[in-house]
Amino acid sequence: MVAVAEFSGGRAMEYLQSLAFERFAGTEGERVAAERIAEYLRSFGLEVEVEEFDVTTYRIREARLVAGGREIPCSGVGLSADTGEEGVEGELVFTEGYSARFLREARGKIVVYYGGLDLEAFKKLVKLGVRGVIRVEGSPRREPSRTDIPEGWLRHGNLPMVRIRYEDALYLLRARPKRVKLVLRQEVLKSKSRNVVATKRGSAYPDEVIVVGAHYDSERETVGACDNLGGTAMLLELARVFSREEAKRTLKFAFFGAEELGLLGSRHYV
Repeated sequence: MVAVAEFSGGRAMEYLQSLAFERFAGTEGERVAAERIAEYLRSFGLEVEVEEFDVTTYRIREARLVAGGREIPCSGVGLSADTGEEGVEGELVFTEGYSARFLREARGKIVVYYGGLDLEAFKKLVKLGVRGVIRVEGSPRREPSRTDIPEGWLRHGNLPMVRIRYEDALYLLRARPKRVKLVLRQEVLKSKSRNVVATKRGSAYPDEVIVVGAHYDSERETVGACDNLGGTAMLLELARVFSREEAKRTLKFAFFGAEELGLLGSRHYV
């Protein structure tokens, strides 16, 4: 029986602080984080395996949005379609959901929408030949965040996307410019991500396996303390505590990479 008192929140905080840097999938930061996690796990006396796998990542070169002669601050959505230097121009339409009526109005236009975008909506927009998508941040005063679309979506086609502030979406809604221009240029890169898996062999039933997991990568331009560095630090401390105890069944502590690109690390693991 593991004594609860052995779990140290202070140690978990130390792990968190030592990994508090940007760890976007396929970057040097993610590689360094994987190595550091592996070092911690080996110091606990656990068997450690590092699994490499391929990821597609990106570097945004330029993201511009011009409406009614006014430059709107924006950020490019990674892995969405590159427009080239000339960009794309079109009439603006505001979403009211993905009803049949809206989809008819959106054909061949540049769409402004508020909220999340799932695969089904993405496929519909691609099929319609929408020229581009402008995503609106969910909170006022929040700067446009740097996000991406899952690589798996690209088999259904692609279209250029940028993100803008809530306040700028209100401006577009009031000004109703007839046409807008969207420019998105990015470089698509091939890189590597890593899963780090530690094993504590079971003494009585080694073929029965319990897996506890957390992803350790972050979004761009953030240390991802809540998503999911806190979970990573807690899992490291759990691994330390259980490494000192006899386990009847095999325990695996799995730290997944590239979750923010679409659960790629956990998909590779299974």
